[in-house]
Amino acid sequence: MQRPEQCRKWSISVDLWMTVAAIAIATLMIVIATEAQGQTFTVLHSFTGPDGAGPIAAPTFDRAGNLYGPTYSGTGAASNGTIFRFSHRGSGWVLSSLYDFQGGNDGQGPRAGITIDQSGALYGSTELGGGGNCTPNGCGTVFELRPPASFCHSVSCSWEKTLLYAFDERADGAQPDSPVIFDQAGNIYGTTGSGGGGLGVAYQLTPSGGSWTENLMQVFTNDPNGAYPNGLISDASGNFYGTTEQDGPYGFGTVFELSPSAAGWTLTNLYAFHGTEDGGFPLGRLVFDQSGNLYGTTFFGGPGDDSGTVFELSPQGGSWTYNVLAGLPGEYSQPGTLVFDAAGNLYGVTYAAGTAGSVFKVTHSGSSWTLSTLYYFTGGSDGGGPIDTVAIDANGNLYGVAYYGGGGYCTYGCGTIWEITP
Repeated sequence: MQRPEQCRKWSISVDLWMTVAAIAIATLMIVIATEAQGQTFTVLHSFTGPDGAGPIAAPTFDRAGNLYGPTYSGTGAASNGTIFRFSHRGSGWVLSSLYDFQGGNDGQGPRAGITIDQSGALYGSTELGGGGNCTPNGCGTVFELRPPASFCHSVSCSWEKTLLYAFDERADGAQPDSPVIFDQAGNIYGTTGSGGGGLGVAYQLTPSGGSWTENLMQVFTNDPNGAYPNGLISDASGNFYGTTEQDGPYGFGTVFELSPSAAGWTLTNLYAFHGTEDGGFPLGRLVFDQSGNLYGTTFFGGPGDDSGTVFELSPQGGSWTYNVLAGLPGEYSQPGTLVFDAAGNLYGVTYAAGTAGSVFKVTHSGSSWTLSTLYYFTGGSDGGGPIDTVAIDANGNLYGVAYYGGGGYCTYGCGTIWEITP
């Protein structure tokens, strides 16, 4: 059994950001049409290195239909990571680089999805940079990006970045690796993958006088509350929910709730994984349905060959009932966060399935769920190692990224943006 500390946070072991190949020049647009169970797969963009490398989180839609996301690294000016916008132009798409991180105090290695506020500003985090003593490259940051104040006549114009918070490891957490979310008062919430005791924290950032103050909601210190939180979601009452990858009462991770109280925040374990048929080591964030049920995935355990699960937690009479909706086949590995479509079906990706990852669907029919594979990546021009989850547009089209493959100046390919249409 491969424990998550060997593969946690998507097993990013492909050193594509470290090695530049003198060969392999890719075009800006590679299109591959493959029929898989009635779906058409298309590569919309292949990263080259100078425009970024290692797209690492699901893209986020704005209200105009543009997609935004991070690349973990790149070559040249983009070597510390980028934030990009991907926009429709006629019948095609155009990639615009909005910001190239400079490393050091500016931040390095954005790896979480982008959050967009009502004004169109972008928010995210970098895993490294910002100072601190956790690694030679810093402890990570939370940032804001806004369009330039004056009109830009170029396709790619650098947006204006504001550093909201720089982590300092021991006291306040380190290496943020999940999307930030907002409450109605404008406070920011998220998790870090380490620090605060070594095993991660859930944090709140509150604006005050032009700066932001951190409040630790929870410091994860192994049993019984788990370790390595995977991000937060919230309900209408101001409660927050998440998973921990490891530890907890049985050592295989937890699902938790953080509720506001007079004394601060109270953590309740809603479920502790056993690592058997119920699964273990959840890697992705949770998602709600319209009835208030929670859904997620695990990396290990489940019915069949211990390759993970898709699960549901339902509130009933003050407690929560756990159900396994589907066991993942043996060729799947490292499922991410799930997404609902308008019909109530679930979609997700696995970082490794067969050879290079997959996109899957869990179809809801009556009281049963059926798992099907929409696409298997090859690691070639189509990309490999899809990360995080998918984005779904109003027409039911799926969009996502592959961490490597596709071409460019990177040894294993710089990654792709792809689409699956019904």
